[in-house]
Amino acid sequence: MKRARAGFSLLEALIALTILTIMIGAILSFYAKGQQTFINESAQAEAIEQTRYPLAWITRDVKLSTAIEASWGSYATSADTLILRVPSVNSSGLIIDLETSWDRVIYRIDGNRLVRIVDALDGVSARVDRTRVLGDGMASLAFAYYDGGGAVLSTNLNSATSVQPTLTARRHGSQRTFTESLNTKVKLRNK
Repeated sequence: MKRARAGFSLLEALIALTILTIMIGAILSFYAKGQQTFINESAQAEAIEQTRYPLAWITRDVKLSTAIEASWGSYATSADTLILRVPSVNSSGLIIDLETSWDRVIYRIDGNRLVRIVDALDGVSARVDRTRVLGDGMASLAFAYYDGGGAVLSTNLNSATSVQPTLTARRHGSQRTFTESLNTKVKLRNK
């Protein structure tokens, strides 16, 4: 009588190896797809956050301001630059004088960064001169200016009673680019 051989035949080993290779390929494919989804969702969430955070700053400053200035120093108010005149404050945060003491807050794009520049009234205001980057990866910043009747202004911007900032941020994910835009219309103080 013949005895049964121990072990696998070459054909059985090749079939098992082929099945194992297909299973590993499928697992790696699911893992790569999951990583790609994670990267894309993170990029999209970051683009949204990069527009919300600066828009909150701009909204707060516009509500605090009493006027839009046509120019200040080397800056000029335009479709992509905003110069706000805000009341100077003392060390307790209280307004000093609404008629004569003013600080300036300037928003503009510098490359792909949104910059907020504070130019405080020296020796009077408790605010400190400062330049702060509010967001990187900004694709655009645009301002629309409105008068008291809601008409869009293209000249005489210092008569504006409200401003509509529009921020657009761009983030690159895995084989995709995400662009998010947010805007809001904000009324100036006491207008």
